[in-house]
Parts: sequence; C-alpha cells; structure tokens
Amino acid sequence: MEHSIAIDIVFLFPKELENEATRINRILTGQQNNSKIDFTNSQALPHISLAMGGVLPNNLDHLKNLLNKFSTGKKPIEIIIDSLVTKEGESEKITSFQLKENSHFNSFHAELINLVNPIMKEKVDNNSFLTNEISTDSINWVNEYFESHSFVNFWPHITLGIGKYTESFPNYSFLANKLAICKLDDYCTCEKIIWETTLR
Repeated sequence: MEHSIAIDIVFLFPKELENEATRINRILTGQQNNSKIDFTNSQALPHISLAMGGVLPNNLDHLKNLLNKFSTGKKPIEIIIDSLVTKEGESEKITSFQLKENSHFNSFHAELINLVNPIMKEKVDNNSFLTNEISTDSINWVNEYFESHSFVNFWPHITLGIGKYTESFPNYSFLANKLAICKLDDYCTCEKIIWETTLR
C-alpha cells in the first residue's frame, strides 16, 4: 500500500524578497538554540502556501499535469506586503509577513483548491513528511487544510520564523509568478521542490 506524501502548492519569491525574508529569519533563529524554521541552515524556503494536502506517489504526475494546464495563460499576480504580524500560540510566537487583501489572489487560490482537492485529500502522518519527527500541529494543519484553511478561511501570509521581530518593515510589492509543488517537513516548511513553473 502506497503512503501519502505531504505537499504544498506554493508561490516562491524573487531573489530580493527571498533574501529579505532570510535576513529576518536569521535574526529570529538567533533568539533560539535550535529553530524549527531556519532558512539559512536547512533547505527550507520562504513561500506563500496556496494548497496543502496529502497525495499518493502514483498521483503526482497527474497533479503536475493538472497544474501545467492550470498555469497556462495565467498572469503573475501583484502582491503587497503591508505589515508584520506575530501570532502567539500556547508555547511560542510565529512572525509572518501579512499580505494585503487581494481579490485576484483569492480567486486564484479558490480555483486552485477546486482543481486539486480531489487528489490531495489523502491523510498524512509522521511518515508523509521528509523527516519523521513531526509535530501533531503540523500533521493536523495539513489534514485539515481544505476544510479549515481554504476559501473564506484562507490566510495568505509568509512565515518568517519562530519569535517576535520588533523592527518595522515598509510596504513591499512584488509579482508572484513562480508556482511550485514542495514536499513538507515539520512546521509545514517547504523543503524540497518537486515541480515548478513560471506564470507569464
């Protein structure tokens, strides 16, 4: 019996924004001994999550074909970072870039979810991720993504790391055009790109 793979369909960033996210992440990781979200000392990449779920290995090629067709003719989307936010959980704080409300982006997300939902509904567990020391929160987030984090519950953001970043950050706009599938690790970090394309 095949085991599901935990994946995320994401937007990756232009180099300038990737470097800025990595700079802030480096400051945040310096506040801890061993951060689970580390863009410098791991393969984790800053990204915007669009659709998470579990997929069977024999369905990956079908998913890639669907995304190739979906992305054909799609234009890059202008995205504006308008603030930094820190959300406090029971045991830690997570800092993210907050993205300005964008109807075009929300429509893109909704269309994508409707397309991939049928083949990304496989349940995931520890063995679905790149490593097997996975928090229950990460597993639940992926398994509940379509029901709890999509459509009206979609929160477009860019996770920067664990901790609180106290400096201000100016508004920043960029064109999101790098669409990718990545394999996930703990904290739903985007660790391994298995498909990507460029919107034109």
